[in-house]
Amino acid sequence: AYSDDGGSSWTQTTPPVGSPVTAAADTLQLLPLVAGNDVILIQQDVNVGTMRYSIWDGVGASWSTPFVTFASWYAQNGNYDYHWGASLWKSTGDIYLVGDKASGAVGTVGPGGLEVFKFTEASRTWAQLTDVIADDLKGETAGARVLVDENNGNLYVVYFRGYSVGVDG
Repeated sequence: AYSDDGGSSWTQTTPPVGSPVTAAADTLQLLPLVAGNDVILIQQDVNVGTMRYSIWDGVGASWSTPFVTFASWYAQNGNYDYHWGASLWKSTGDIYLVGDKASGAVGTVGPGGLEVFKFTEASRTWAQLTDVIADDLKGETAGARVLVDENNGNLYVVYFRGYSVGVDG
């Protein structure tokens, strides 16, 4: 649903192509895009272990793209179901996403990396950046979140790892 009057009224919309939430653990996040009053919808599809996105066309008031996969190995973990977060750098419109990657077959829990992706607003493409943590055997990460410093573009990531909390900046 969307509102173009500050929430006084709402318009129901048809979901983007390929959008059914297939598991209770599927998670979503909406972020604004700079051009055309567009919005990006990011989804973790835990049944197939992917991260994917679709774009809402703010001018046409409809989903302009079907869901597109940009990362794999984001499988469900029965203990912690929300393994990623995204943040907008307002001055550029770019989006950064950090996520815990399962290492192994979809649906397995085990040591994985903590990956970072960048959505470039100008080209509307995703690219993988350097991992915060590469695949290793020191324990699983969870609760990852990323913040972009609006003043200089520095990225800050927080996450849980094993039995302790870690912070990389």
